[in-house]
Amino acid sequence: MQKIAGLVCWCLTIQLLVATSLDELRQQDPTLWPGHLQPFGAKQTTVEVEQIDYWPEPIDFFKEYVEKNRPVVFKGLAKRSPAYKLFTDEFLKDFPGSKEFQVSAEPHKKEIRKTQPLYMSFHDFVSRYHNESLYMVNALPEELRKHVLMPAPLRCEETKELLSSQVTWFSSGGTKSVLHNDDVDNINCLYRGSKELLFIEYNKNKKHVPLDHPEGGYSSLDVDSVDYTKYPALRFVDQYHHVTMEEGDCLFIPYHWFHQVNSIASDGGQNLAVNVWFQHVFGHRPQQCDIAPINATLDKYKFAEDEPDNAEDGQNEMNEEDTEKFPLLSTIEYILEKKKSISLKLFVKMLFKNPRLNPMKMKVRPPIPEDIVKTLKEMFAVLDITKDGAIKSEDLDKIEKIDDEQQIKTSGEVLNQGFAVIEDFFEDLVEDHHQEQLRSQQGESSKEKDEL
Repeated sequence: MQKIAGLVCWCLTIQLLVATSLDELRQQDPTLWPGHLQPFGAKQTTVEVEQIDYWPEPIDFFKEYVEKNRPVVFKGLAKRSPAYKLFTDEFLKDFPGSKEFQVSAEPHKKEIRKTQPLYMSFHDFVSRYHNESLYMVNALPEELRKHVLMPAPLRCEETKELLSSQVTWFSSGGTKSVLHNDDVDNINCLYRGSKELLFIEYNKNKKHVPLDHPEGGYSSLDVDSVDYTKYPALRFVDQYHHVTMEEGDCLFIPYHWFHQVNSIASDGGQNLAVNVWFQHVFGHRPQQCDIAPINATLDKYKFAEDEPDNAEDGQNEMNEEDTEKFPLLSTIEYILEKKKSISLKLFVKMLFKNPRLNPMKMKVRPPIPEDIVKTLKEMFAVLDITKDGAIKSEDLDKIEKIDDEQQIKTSGEVLNQGFAVIEDFFEDLVEDHHQEQLRSQQGESSKEKDEL
């Protein structure tokens, strides 16, 4: 009897060791991780995004969704817009000016960010898109804006100054976006077809999501076949948020949240959405929100992208507080007029005080994160042509004489990506500060309730 018990114990021990070894193997080998070489999010835990069937009051929208970075689906509310009934192929092909208005169309339904777009008239696009792999991503023509209502939470006088741009997404379905995020907030309203979206919360997962193109805010991972050997950190994403947008829905996509979008055609072969992007501002509490629907169509609003470039040609005067209007080399030239050289320390100080990268003038408390230090050193190395540990006038002279196109391209990519990384760094500092304020306000409110 003791031998049998010992044998059973030995077998259980072997099974435990085998199971432990397999678990360790799975931990070490990314090819065994759930979802490897499968579509993005295919094997991950998902939760459904909140749905409501009404527009919240603007103050509540900014307080409860924008500031708290909470996505939300507004069920059926795009149906209130005249565009929901009007935007048929026949109507869009022949609206006044359709043959003159030029649009940009991507030649692939699976997004490739660096592909050159095709240009054609709106009329030509509608005539061709059912039979070709075309995806229109373009501002809506002025003539059509009068049929699209501004989402109700944005219909306030104080909010007008936050409006960044509006974009139309138009295809015959089957489109797939890259995994990306935006540095603005966004309400997207769907007038034809449906969309499937997967979100990843930014604040909890910003170190896990591989945005290897920070200058464009996107990842090069293949959304049809996620390679965990190439992007192992993605495994540690805690949770995916899922949305199915049906025809007539609107969706709030929070600032910085990572997302990937797939579109499905309607029975008529259309997928068409219009989104409104607006600047992310903490503490926005609009009061003048009595704009009637008749005055709330997109043609009644001005977006930042509509403003003409009013920079004067030949402007060469600059002060240190206005460097955001000028390219990096011009800023360096200006500083070198006062100093013989720019050390790495001064270079970092110059970037950290740049109003474009750090508009809120956030102070950086040491230690500086390792990835930011690495980025700063890479940018400095590109400009320190002589490799003597300082940027001097002779470095700029050598830069101007570079005729190797590949070197120019590579250096430009390093600088562009560096700017994007540093800009994101300061945006994170601002958002962390705002969230700390929010937690403090909530704590004070909770304390007051307890005292009552």
